[in-house]
Amino acid sequence: MQADYTIKFDRLLLNKRDTQAFTISNTGVLPFKWRLAGVAQLPAEFKVYPSEGELAARSKVQVTVEFNAIKKQELHELVTLEVRPAQTASLC
Repeated sequence: MQADYTIKFDRLLLNKRDTQAFTISNTGVLPFKWRLAGVAQLPAEFKVYPSEGELAARSKVQVTVEFNAIKKQELHELVTLEVRPAQTASLC
């Protein structure tokens, strides 16, 4: 299953910050490990937390994305949610 989700920040004045969040939900009966691939390659203007973890069955985690306008520019960045069974040793 593939779903697209977009976070769009409005225009900001220089040196201003905006924060948005989204939720990852585990509606299943087994835990899973997750990570947001591509976060390490995001420009310094972005902070994402948490960017990985383990999600218990029937639970949720809120992911926060901060954007700090440090110079005039338009950015289009992409990260991908990767999910693995909890017993998998690594998300490599």
